[in-house]
Amino acid sequence: MALPAPARAILRDYMATERAGLPPTAPLFVVMYENRVGQHIERRITGQRIWKLVKAVGARAGLHTLHPHALRHACGAELLRRTKNLRVVQEQLRHVDVQTTTGYTRLTQLDVRQALETLDDEGE
Repeated sequence: MALPAPARAILRDYMATERAGLPPTAPLFVVMYENRVGQHIERRITGQRIWKLVKAVGARAGLHTLHPHALRHACGAELLRRTKNLRVVQEQLRHVDVQTTTGYTRLTQLDVRQALETLDDEGE
């Protein structure tokens, strides 16, 4: 999956500082905790833990319906808004069927208005 330059920079920094010196097989994202006998344990982060983190951040921000899949929808819609290319969005979201991708993208009234304005520009 392609990442925008700012995300690649953040990931590079994270790898250089937080995950430096680890083998390529080491988990990229982990959680650390202390067990009952005081040992520090590091484990690969689970999808359930990510879901809980996103829900908690959303609640703190007053977005009580925020969940990880909502972020996926938002990214797909924003990518479509910027590129105007449904196939690019399909590839980025890794959908086999483009019809699945259309469900992830919602056009706003502003998008429709701007698209119609391009028709007006054609007559000039």
